[in-house]
Amino acid sequence: MPADNDPGSLGGARNGDVILCPSLGDDVAAAAGEFDRCFAAAAAQPTPERLDALRDATDRLMRACARVLIELGRSEDEQT
Repeated sequence: MPADNDPGSLGGARNGDVILCPSLGDDVAAAAGEFDRCFAAAAAQPTPERLDALRDATDRLMRACARVLIELGRSEDEQT
């Protein structure tokens, strides 16, 4: 794992002028875990309810990842 002052480090660390809140990573990890569980359930038995749950989990994961991209974009904008 890179040190907090390592240029390749992002999670909760300062990377130049980029600061990412650790809760962003927690949100992505939680959404990824939910997606994984829903995907496994839907793959095992693709009922309408399980497919709906997978769709919802996919949406939450995409939104969590989008928040990370938004924060990265804000940091880039502040640097220029």
